[in-house]
Amino acid sequence: ANSVNVTPPQDTPTSNRKGGKFINFGVDVEIQKPIEKLPRGTAIFFEFKHYKPKKDIVSTRCFAFMEQDELKPGPACIELYQKPTDFHRKKLNLFTQKPLYLHLTLSILDD
Repeated sequence: ANSVNVTPPQDTPTSNRKGGKFINFGVDVEIQKPIEKLPRGTAIFFEFKHYKPKKDIVSTRCFAFMEQDELKPGPACIELYQKPTDFHRKKLNLFTQKPLYLHLTLSILDD
């Protein structure tokens, strides 16, 4: 099965708050389609990118994703995986042996 972007990718501003083991982005990202209208088997992906000045490129450092059944209001904690981003979710390798996670707070809005 092919991977299809159900909504356009969104970039967030660069984080300006780092402390200890945390990088805080402090932004809201709105999925551009109601959850109930997402095709069955949809997953939401988060890619962590960084700038490589020597090569003058933005590169994916690691990624995380949420399966459709995980999209519930409230806090969520999801694992980080090694690049390249695997939109098929078949060859997943944890980013590190250390317990590193993406922490999110989900809000489900009614139309």
